[in-house]
Amino acid sequence: LSLLSSGDVVFKLKKTGSDGTTSLLFSPLELIEKWVVLVPQPHKHLVTYHGVLSSVPAWRKEIVPGGPGAAHKAEPQETSDEVQAEAQAPRARRLLWAQLLQRTFGLDALLCPQCA
Repeated sequence: LSLLSSGDVVFKLKKTGSDGTTSLLFSPLELIEKWVVLVPQPHKHLVTYHGVLSSVPAWRKEIVPGGPGAAHKAEPQETSDEVQAEAQAPRARRLLWAQLLQRTFGLDALLCPQCA
């Protein structure tokens, strides 16, 4: 980009166009109009999935590995009632920060270093 003394903006292209164009001339307002279209709207995802891979289809649990239906499809094993209840309990969507520190750095953030 370069600014001319007239106030117009010259946008130099990396490659010459098929018609021999090497640069484009815009007024500052025209350039902003071209760029505004490229800015995504706030709070909108840049990638949207449709069909079975979207977030709400009924068959999603059948296709996505490790989804909500994965625990119920496993072969029943002979275990205690406590272990079965724990396996069927819904998992938290996110780990606690202390669990993340433990997993990443091997630190127990909830343990006091002075009195344990």
